[in-house]
Amino acid sequence: MRFTGYHIDVYLYTEPKRGADTSTAQLKCCSTTGAAKTGVISLLAPSAPVWRDFHGLTSLRLPKDENYQAKVLMSEYITVGHYVVQDTRTKSGAWRYYSAPEWFVQGLQEYDGIFHTTDSNREVTGAALLAWAKSHPGTFKCCDSGVQISDVYNGGAAFVTFLAAQFGEDIHGRLLRDDSPTFLAALEKQTGLESLQELIAKFQAWLAEPKAPAR
Repeated sequence: MRFTGYHIDVYLYTEPKRGADTSTAQLKCCSTTGAAKTGVISLLAPSAPVWRDFHGLTSLRLPKDENYQAKVLMSEYITVGHYVVQDTRTKSGAWRYYSAPEWFVQGLQEYDGIFHTTDSNREVTGAALLAWAKSHPGTFKCCDSGVQISDVYNGGAAFVTFLAAQFGEDIHGRLLRDDSPTFLAALEKQTGLESLQELIAKFQAWLAEPKAPAR
């Protein structure tokens, strides 16, 4: 698989291994080979025998079926897409992907895995995510050192869903391309709000009746 300047190999395993089992997949990126940045995604193949009688559930209490597998693959692969977006910037000293809070990094990967794979993920998993967020308001706090989210996967996905619903789905790309020196500065700039307190107030209002962004 290729993005501009990247080459990513995907390895499918027929038996569980460390980093590629019924609960995990793994992206290792990136090494430089010639002019390209190279990486590897490892995951348990959907055809692996272990899946046949597997009845495990996700953290949202949904079956780990083909929709879950699509979400996992996307959440690993899209990370490279996020790198590519940041590579379009030309200003030095801008914030870098992994300097952002973990809730943004992991949450954006989860968001893309939920809303940009299957119809079932968008509708069923998306609804389960919003229901989870509404029932876990204590997961989200603010503002001494930014937005704090204790569950970086579900909580992070919920918060970036809010950002897309409130400011348009292109907010994610605009944040990645923003050349501010810190993620927090980029967040304040791209939301156009005067304070994190104002942002979290909008989030709390959304959380009362959360909705996904329009397709």
